[in-house]
Amino acid sequence: MPDLGLQTQAERHFGFLASENGYRCVESSPYRVRFQSPSVFIELVFDGNRSYELDLLVGQTVPKESGITSFSISEILRLRRAPEAAQFSLVQVTSSEALASFVAQLAHLLQTYGGDIICGNDKSFVELAEHRQKEVKAYALERDLRMVRAKAEAAWSKKDYRAVVLALKPFRAALTATEVGKLEFAERQSSAL
Repeated sequence: MPDLGLQTQAERHFGFLASENGYRCVESSPYRVRFQSPSVFIELVFDGNRSYELDLLVGQTVPKESGITSFSISEILRLRRAPEAAQFSLVQVTSSEALASFVAQLAHLLQTYGGDIICGNDKSFVELAEHRQKEVKAYALERDLRMVRAKAEAAWSKKDYRAVVLALKPFRAALTATEVGKLEFAERQSSAL
């Protein structure tokens, strides 16, 4: 894909990092522009060869105890409960105009929701790492619930109440009221056998 102007747009919209916050541009190509302070990096990444995704990554130049190297703008927006969070979880651009628009928006979002991150606030990076862990756990729970719900539903239709109990009981705290009712019914039925 031809150069869509990432370097020009990054300089134009993220210049405030150098002029106001002491960052330097340490890498610049049509696919990656990285600004860095002594403690934080901010990097625009464009996959112009495959997915056409544009992302903004931030991280500490020396990762702390979490060991996490970078966070995306979408993680920052979700942590801050920004209304724009859903819009920026996956940004794809295929034209210079779209790239310019999204780079400008990313710069605005970073300034609006990431001022403390730009300044290198350690607490903010800890909060991001903790939030990522919560999201990972929530995703894993939802995945597991989908699987056990399917097992329990199949067992319920066969009136295999022991299988219903085995599937649902470990997830009782995460079940809906209807599912808890089914579990309790299945427990009564299986103990009566």
